[in-house]
Amino acid sequence: MSVKPFLIHILPETALNKELLEADPTTTAVIICSDENNSYKELLPNTLVCSFSDTTDRNRINSITAEQAREIISFVRNFTTDIQDLYIVCSVGQSRSPAVAAAILRISERSDKQVWENPFYVPNWLVYQTICRESGLFAPDWYVRFLRNKNRLKFRIAQKKGSTGYECWSILE
Repeated sequence: MSVKPFLIHILPETALNKELLEADPTTTAVIICSDENNSYKELLPNTLVCSFSDTTDRNRINSITAEQAREIISFVRNFTTDIQDLYIVCSVGQSRSPAVAAAILRISERSDKQVWENPFYVPNWLVYQTICRESGLFAPDWYVRFLRNKNRLKFRIAQKKGSTGYECWSILE
């Protein structure tokens, strides 16, 4: 899928407000991954709310479903060429949002390396794998395990260097 590159902003839910999103609604889109079905659709016309928990247990109620993954894929594939910014939001901006961002980067033929190598993210591997698989991308269990291990290693290295802070604002190109 070749689409015009757009910036991806990974945010915690607390950062999502009307002031932040007082952007041109024709150039901005939002994906909200929430445990609850909130009324965020009123923020912008290009908003997708997917209610699923931050779990890696496929059998748990409210884990991401194939249908939700297909909604995310369809949402991104139907962007107009005017979309310049995509905000991806979850409760803390550390697990579900980065996982969705990494999958979207791959779907849009970009590298997801900047997500998996960021020591302050712990991308939800089930969310990532489900979206990738539903879009027809390579994401077998062993590959996703490899990415998780790489992410853990980056976190340990950051800890050794004394970096324990979490950057809640991230813009991916």
